[in-house]
Amino acid sequence: MSNLGRCGAVVVCCFVALGLSGGVPASAETHSQLNPGGYVVAVSPSTVATGQTLQVAGDHFPAGADVSGQICGDNGLNGSVDCVLDNTGIAGVTSQGRFSMSIQVATPPTPCPCVVVITSLAMTTTPSAPITIIGARVAPVQAPPSAATVTRPLQIVNAQLEGNGPWYSWFGGMARRTLTLTVRNPNTGTYPHPSLVLLAGKQGTLSTVSTSPLPSIGPGKTTTVRLNVVFPAFSFGNNEVRGTVGDAALKEDIQVSTTVAPWGLIVIGLVFLQLILLAIRNSFRRRNARQSSTPSSSVTEELTPPDGVPAQPLEAESPQHVTVT
Repeated sequence: MSNLGRCGAVVVCCFVALGLSGGVPASAETHSQLNPGGYVVAVSPSTVATGQTLQVAGDHFPAGADVSGQICGDNGLNGSVDCVLDNTGIAGVTSQGRFSMSIQVATPPTPCPCVVVITSLAMTTTPSAPITIIGARVAPVQAPPSAATVTRPLQIVNAQLEGNGPWYSWFGGMARRTLTLTVRNPNTGTYPHPSLVLLAGKQGTLSTVSTSPLPSIGPGKTTTVRLNVVFPAFSFGNNEVRGTVGDAALKEDIQVSTTVAPWGLIVIGLVFLQLILLAIRNSFRRRNARQSSTPSSSVTEELTPPDGVPAQPLEAESPQHVTVT
């Protein structure tokens, strides 16, 4: 065998060894899932390892909507409690109804079967696509507890934004507010860990706020949570927090607003304007003072002698002496 043939055989053997040892993903296939409502979610590759980047694409979604994607265990049946909240993909849907995002793979808190779940404020359902995570635990699907007795969405008793600061937000820095949210479970069964999804910012430029699911709420019970919300720098004017609380078809919308005003910049602007006005006033005062200190010119007539004749000084007229005889 020639040297070139031996080298080729060695390279092939190395790739085979890497594949058998798990050095590359076992599958690089793309899987597309058709969901109720016609939403299509595609994942590539369909078999991934922890730390790998997963590509997610969607089609037939509401144009202009903001969508987020999370990797969830237990088929995502229990909402956010099944999902990796730290690794969330965010994307905007094009006018053709498509989107694409990247998600770094991490093992979800509940065992597989695992899925990539897509959520949006513009949808009442949560489309998904299955994935296989190498080395992740696998267990039979567990239906949400009290699922048969949870048939109504949570009731929002109170939702308001509080606070005014910190100080650097008055000069264009990020503004912080506290969202106080009170919800009630009107069902006859326990609502297990309702998911909470929030977006914050100015209308049209909202960004996802990282949130955790609420604690389980007993039948007829009320719970209150307080969450810190950060608005981007220079987001002056009316800002809002929008989102949903609850899972799947049992979601309830949240929408509250607040005003972010650059009081520090306003004060600096007023001081600067005052200084300009003072400078103008002082300039007028100095000008008037110079004009008042200059003597008024008087018009005098001078006798001009003929050319070549020197001017003679005027002599005092001598008195006339009259002699009486």
